[in-house]
Amino acid sequence: MVEIKGQLHQQHAASLAARITSGSYEPYNFWGYPWNKAEKTNTYEGGLDINLPYVNFAGTYFYSETKDYVYQHASPDVAPNPARQRVRNADNQIRAGIELSISANVAGLLGYEHFELRPYFNYSHLLKIEEQFLDGWHGAGNYGQWIWSDGNIPKTTMGGGIRFRYPGVKLSANLNFTYWGHTPYTYNGVLTEAPGYTIANFSLKKGLIDFGNYGDMEIRLDVSNLFNKEYVYGNPRNVTYYMPGRSFYAALIYNF
Repeated sequence: MVEIKGQLHQQHAASLAARITSGSYEPYNFWGYPWNKAEKTNTYEGGLDINLPYVNFAGTYFYSETKDYVYQHASPDVAPNPARQRVRNADNQIRAGIELSISANVAGLLGYEHFELRPYFNYSHLLKIEEQFLDGWHGAGNYGQWIWSDGNIPKTTMGGGIRFRYPGVKLSANLNFTYWGHTPYTYNGVLTEAPGYTIANFSLKKGLIDFGNYGDMEIRLDVSNLFNKEYVYGNPRNVTYYMPGRSFYAALIYNF
């Protein structure tokens, strides 16, 4: 089945900074402004979905416009503590990009109908993420111009893995990898990029006992950051600790 899709979303949300006073922010090194405006966003999407018996594909282009976008920055007018952040409105922000996904049940393609072995891949890329300031701290040279945002958002993210399901023995497993691309940030007034990284996760679930009308019992194991990768989000120069390393979760679950 082939499906052509299009969507329009509109959201008017009160910004966090408009609901919290500067006194509430100060203990956390943020200065809020109760007179900040609410963000107003229009998002447009268009794409194509193809769903075949064993293969699925989806492609989407999105374009989002936000008026009075809320952002934070280290303002020079809060000396002697330049690390303190202000939360303010930009005039406009635009985000545009593409999202692609594909998966295939290899077992089904080979004629094995009693179980599923499905590799999958997802891709997202920002073609544009720009902000416009008609006034503010960026300096008169930038007023009214569109500038690339350095809001700790990578241009490219990817994910993929392989999923296994065998309903006959109540067994399922999933191994997935997530790539977080190079992330732009500003340091000492210079736009630079933090390196990308890849994180792997693994999950396993096995049914144990079926109690019929009274539910069933299963065991579950999750391993996050499987290869114990050291990584940070955003600007590594402003981070004093890494994200969590390898962690395990095991549970005996009763479903009723």
